[in-house]
Amino acid sequence: MKACKALHERKESPVRVIEFKGVTHGYEDEGANSVFHGWRMKYDPKAERYTMATIFQLLKSKDFRGGIAFR
Repeated sequence: MKACKALHERKESPVRVIEFKGVTHGYEDEGANSVFHGWRMKYDPKAERYTMATIFQLLKSKDFRGGIAFR
């Protein structure tokens, strides 16, 4: 997460970081409910819906080209 935040904080960064309070890794995997290599994995339907809606919105936008959203 530190590397993602550092990238996000750069001026004109194409990276957008959204941190969901209380949400763990694997939140988008309906079958996740375990610990994997020390990382807590648990499904969170609200975070998953928000993430997928944001991704679909980006893909449909005119600002999305080749994996980068131009702002």
